[in-house]
Amino acid sequence: METKRKHMSLVDYIVKKYKKENGIDLSTDSMAMPRINEAATKALIELKSMYATEINIPFITADKEGPKHLKMRITEDWNKPEFSVSDKNEYVFQKHRNLPKKETKSKGMILIVLAMLTAVLTGILVFFLS
Repeated sequence: METKRKHMSLVDYIVKKYKKENGIDLSTDSMAMPRINEAATKALIELKSMYATEINIPFITADKEGPKHLKMRITEDWNKPEFSVSDKNEYVFQKHRNLPKKETKSKGMILIVLAMLTAVLTGILVFFLS
């Protein structure tokens, strides 16, 4: 069930991104949708072993200017929410809260050690630069 949901989510992502970039809604195109479905299936399989894959569907549709092609790079974090730098801490916190307890402790310790190391290095730099 999760795989099917992920597949449909990727199809929706591809259609929305193509519409945003080209102004053409492929969701109503009965010739394009099976090709997008097939490309999404292939992309999900490739993303299991690679960080990124490329979807390339030539002649996906046509308009008065001529044929259109779909070429898109999909990374493994295609379904992650986009956030600004100011939202990053909240995003990490939310992601951290949803981890299992054992993993939460180790990730939490890593974050604490990194914060302490940053503070120490900053102090050393300030000392030597002043």
